[in-house]
Amino acid sequence: MQSASTLLAVLLAFTPEARAACDGIPTWPGCKLTDADLLVEGGPNRGNPEYYIDGIGSSVDVADFDIDGVADLLISGGSAGAATIVYGPASGVISAVGQTRLTGPEFLGGPVAAGDADGDGSADALVAAPLGADTGAYLFLGPITGRRISAEADAELLANSHNHTEFSAVLGPDVDGDGQPDIVAGVPNAAELHRPNRGMVYVVSGNVTGTVDLETNATYAYEGISRTHFGRETETVGDWSGDGIDDLALTALGAVYIVDGGGTPGQFPIDDVASGIIGKDGRGAEASYFGYSLEAADYDGDGTADLFVGTPDGEFTGSGGSSVATYLGPLGGHVDVSDAYASWTGHFGSNVGASLAVGDVDGDGAQDMVTASFQIGRAYIGLGPDSGTTSVSELTTFGLMSASVATIPDWNGDGGAEVLLGRPSDVHESGGRYGAVYVFYSDTLFP
Repeated sequence: MQSASTLLAVLLAFTPEARAACDGIPTWPGCKLTDADLLVEGGPNRGNPEYYIDGIGSSVDVADFDIDGVADLLISGGSAGAATIVYGPASGVISAVGQTRLTGPEFLGGPVAAGDADGDGSADALVAAPLGADTGAYLFLGPITGRRISAEADAELLANSHNHTEFSAVLGPDVDGDGQPDIVAGVPNAAELHRPNRGMVYVVSGNVTGTVDLETNATYAYEGISRTHFGRETETVGDWSGDGIDDLALTALGAVYIVDGGGTPGQFPIDDVASGIIGKDGRGAEASYFGYSLEAADYDGDGTADLFVGTPDGEFTGSGGSSVATYLGPLGGHVDVSDAYASWTGHFGSNVGASLAVGDVDGDGAQDMVTASFQIGRAYIGLGPDSGTTSVSELTTFGLMSASVATIPDWNGDGGAEVLLGRPSDVHESGGRYGAVYVFYSDTLFP
C-alpha cells in the first residue's frame, strides 16, 4: 500500500525566471512546465491574429466524441463564444483555435460536461450558455467530428438563473428507472424572491431534444437552501440503494446530499428527499466550502463507488484549512465530515480541493486522487489506496488564478491515466490572458 504521504507536486504557474527564459510563451524547453507532453493554448489564430480564444481551461471533461476508442478533451472556451474539442491522443503544442469548436453567443464556453445523453454509445457535449441569458446550456449529440454552432444544437436547456458560471451536469445515468439515459443539471445560482442562490438540481428523463425548460420538464426537481448554491457539483454513484436504479450525490456549500433514484416525481426540498448527508455534525452548514468539488470512484476496490469531496476553504481541519476527503460508499443517514476514510489537508489559504479528479495515474490498478489549488498554482496527486490524514503544508505560493483538473484514460499505452491541468489565466506571447491546458502523460509523472 502506498503511503498517504506519497504526493506529487506539479508546478502550474511560471516563476519570473521561467517567464524570462521562455519570453513569456508557455512552451519548453526552459520553462518550469518542461515535462508537459501536450500544451493546448488559447490566443490569436496564427493565420489571423484578430481572431482569438480567450481564457480556455476553466472547465474540462473527457470522453470519446469521434468514437475511435480513444478519449478526447472537451475544454471550456472562456469569453470567445466557443468550447473546444481536442481529439486524442495528442502531444506537442497546438492552438485551440485550430481544433473542433462548439460555437455560439458571446461567453458560450463556460462549464462543460460530457457523457452519453441519448444512449447511442457516442459521447455528447453540454456547454453552459452566456451570462444574462435564459438558456442554461446547449446539448450537442455525438458523434462530434466537426464544428457545431449553438443554433444547430440538439437541445437547449432553459434555467431559472441569469448566471450559469457554476452550471453542472451529468449526462447518461438512469435516475428514474425507465431504462433510458437522463440528464442531471445543477443550477447553483437559481433563486426566488427572498431566497438568493438557493440552487436547484433537475433530472430530465429520456432522450432530450429541442427547447427544454428545466422547471416545467424535469421529472425531479430538488430545491436547496438559500445561499448554499445547491447543485454546484452533481455526480452519479451507481446503485447504492440496491434497487437497480442509479443514485445521485449532489453538493451544496456545506454538505453533500445522497438521493436515491426511482422516487416519486415532483419538486421537493432536498432535506425532505435525501437518504444521506455528509456535513458538519451530520448536517449542512451555510457559508462553508465543504462540497466545492466532488468526484465519485471506487477508491478501496470493493466494487462500490466512493466519494471524494473538496473543501478549498473551510473548517474541515478545525483551523480554516483546505482539504480533499474520501468517504467510502454506500453512504446513508448522517455522516460527519470528520468520518473520512482518507484525507489530504492544506494550510489556511492554500485552497487545496478547489478542483478534483480521480484516476489510476501510476498504472498500479488503484484509483489516485488529483487536486489543484486556485491560489498557489499547484496540482497534487495522492496515490491510492490509502487511509488516514496527510498534510500538504509544504505547498508554496506561485500562482493566484484558478485551475481545473481531469484524468484521461491511457493515451500512450503505458497503463496509467494522463493528467490534465487547466490554466485560464495563462499569459500568451501577445500579452493576453488567453489560457492554456497542459497534459502530463503517466510515464512522465511516474517514469
